[in-house]
Amino acid sequence: MGVQRAIDLAHRTASEAAGPVFVLHEIVHNKSVVMDLAQKGVKSVDCVDEVGNGTLIISAHGASPQVINKAKDKGLKVVDTSCPLVTKIDRIITKLDQAGYTIFLLGDKDHAEVQGLSGVAPDKTVVFRYEEEIDSLPKVEGPLALVSQTTQNIQYFEKIAAAIKKRYPQVEVHNTICDATEKRQSSVLDLGSKVDLMITVGSRNSANSKRLQEVAATVAPKSYIVDNASELDPEWFEGVERVGVTAGASTPDVLIVGVIARIEEIGEKK
Repeated sequence: MGVQRAIDLAHRTASEAAGPVFVLHEIVHNKSVVMDLAQKGVKSVDCVDEVGNGTLIISAHGASPQVINKAKDKGLKVVDTSCPLVTKIDRIITKLDQAGYTIFLLGDKDHAEVQGLSGVAPDKTVVFRYEEEIDSLPKVEGPLALVSQTTQNIQYFEKIAAAIKKRYPQVEVHNTICDATEKRQSSVLDLGSKVDLMITVGSRNSANSKRLQEVAATVAPKSYIVDNASELDPEWFEGVERVGVTAGASTPDVLIVGVIARIEEIGEKK
């Protein structure tokens, strides 16, 4: 829902804006969607400083309050397409910060969503990604909360939460993983155990698509991630009778349909 909302708002902005239109980073992490917007004149930028005038779209991943305020101070028209769930986590972090909590954020430091979330309470938020980092996290005597990037693996988050609780008994755990992400991962665990090969349709720079492929790989004998049908290798299907297909939240339906059609075509030629 959040992804489709962001794409729709970006296309509407591209068609209605009077001046140049830019998007901070990528509207969603999908090559096809980004290329489609680029063809309509929407240019991706890495920071506000790259934009002199016009309209700046904040992607579905959100941005820190500092970034949004900087854009407004420059006189830019800001169109915020942040996913409602990301906005909800913003509010959670804000309340925790105001209540004096230290916030541990499980996520990829370089991801746009994590950069935005960590900017909500930069002095109180500690970002980490791996279980091995827990021993080096700072000592916290007062209230502590654990939140997560929306696209994390739910099983991994639960494992991390259990490890954090051992070192920080006072921790308050907030499962902020996207509901659609959880449902996809649960479905993949079920489907992957019933097929010989799993295909995840999504861009490799999409966090939720990568997590899906990782989950699929834990149960399916063979598992691959592809951007589109052209990346399917017929050799993958040798000796395969059943194929499962899943897709990241930012993957357009047309790409999923194309992958399924190509799989059926490969099957007919076997």
